[in-house]
Amino acid sequence: MGFAQAWDEVSEAELTPWYREQVSEDRTRVRQMQAVRDGRPPDPPRTDDELLTAALLAGVAHDADLFRALMETRCSITTLADVLARPGLADRIHEAAAGRERTPPPGPDREQLLALLA
Repeated sequence: MGFAQAWDEVSEAELTPWYREQVSEDRTRVRQMQAVRDGRPPDPPRTDDELLTAALLAGVAHDADLFRALMETRCSITTLADVLARPGLADRIHEAAAGRERTPPPGPDREQLLALLA
């Protein structure tokens, strides 16, 4: 096996999953931001992974283990797919997120920010 082929195989196995997860998350976030700019509520999650990720983001403020799991993904220690595949974690995510929406960041909302800039 040549160097280029070996490099490609390792890249596909080790790097591509991270890349694909980030592209998917970025596309989801861009759709959310566009909805806010258009003055409409964000579209609901399109896939099971988007739904579970949204629930994870809503639940991290209420469960320290979920927060640590999210930090593993954000610090590039473990892929999101591997974290979400852990036994019982999906149930725990849904329990922590039940009835909760993702906590908005501190600070002004869009209308308040526009008023401040005017």
